[in-house]
Formats: sequence, C-alpha cells, structure tokens
Amino acid sequence: MGHSEVSDTQEGLDNNGNVVFTESLAQAFFNTAEIDEANGIDPLIRSVGSDFSQATDVYTVGALRNLRFAGLVGGDVDEMDLIAIDIQRESDVGLGSLNETRRAIGLNPYSSFAELTSDPILQKNFEAIYGNVANVDLFMGGLAEKHASGAVVGPTFQKIIANQFEALRTGDRFFWLNQNFNPQLASAISSTTLGRHHQAKHRYHRHAPAKCFLTADG
Repeated sequence: MGHSEVSDTQEGLDNNGNVVFTESLAQAFFNTAEIDEANGIDPLIRSVGSDFSQATDVYTVGALRNLRFAGLVGGDVDEMDLIAIDIQRESDVGLGSLNETRRAIGLNPYSSFAELTSDPILQKNFEAIYGNVANVDLFMGGLAEKHASGAVVGPTFQKIIANQFEALRTGDRFFWLNQNFNPQLASAISSTTLGRHHQAKHRYHRHAPAKCFLTADG
C-alpha cells in the first residue's frame, strides 16, 4: 500500500528548513551515487520526516507506472508498471481475494461495491473491471476501502498490519519487551521515537516534527 503514498517529487532541507535541492521521482530513479552523495542523505531524511505523503488510495503517481525500466539481454529496455507488478504478485504468492482474506482474518465480506467504497466513480469503475465484488483482489480492494477511524488504511489492511507486527514482536526474543529490562531502561526505550532519533543524529532543524509519521495536527 506504500506505493500509493509515494510523491512525484523529492527534496532536501537544511537545518533551518530551507529547500536545498528538488528533483522529480523520475530523475531520482536514475541518480548516480555521485548525485546522491552531493544531495546528501541528511537533507533528504529531514524532508521525508516533514513532508506529507500522498493519500492511501487506488491512485498513484505516473512515475511509478510509466518510468520504471529494467535492462534486457541484448541492450533493450523493458518498461514496467509497478502497480501492475503489485497486483501480479498476489497471484505469484497465492493470496486470496479481498473477501476471502477478510473472512480469513475474521472480518465480514463485502456484499456490494457500495459497501466497499462510498465513492460512486470508484464503484462504477470497479464494477466495470471486476463484475462482482467477490472478484476484487486484495491489493486494489484494500486501497479502495474507507479508512478506519484514526488510520490511513482501511479495516482490512489495518488488521493485517496489526497482526503482522504483533506476530513479529511476540516471536522475536530480542524485542525489548521480551528482555525483562529494568523499569528505568524500559521507560527510556519506550519514550524513544524515530523523530527524536533523527533530530539528534541528523541535526534536524528545530521545526521538524518529533513524530515523523503524524501530521502537525494529528
């Protein structure tokens, strides 16, 4: 679902929040190591931590669908559509449809396109493509869902992501909650955020958010 959130441009910020470079995503695809080093990783990280992502929905920027290339034997180039690849990967790994997956994780299946999304244009387009809501694939269907309360994804992706992170945490004997640390150390770890780490390590400007994944009002 992260491919839906990618922006068409990226930029870098200095310590005062001033833009020091701007480039299109298409340009970034073909950056050399020298260009990336000249731009600098700190300015890019400052920008990524401060910028807004694209909405999590069924739409994506053109660069991900039209400007991805792979070299072929003989010197030719194959153009790739990253979203089409995402959809194909579902079949490659044997994922079920949206409704099959919802049943598997304890959610009720959708009975209509109107139940899946309140967007009448999307309802019409999905009906033209899939015919029946039971045929909607997990990737596109999950992106089409109305976002769960307080989340940037719908209830299906929300539950999948929560289940995955809980399983990873529980199954990792090195995860800090499984280490029986003393209260003082546990408190220090629990209060450490990616934003604070970046502020210290990458010398963020003073207006950078302490919470990288939340908007200023969220």
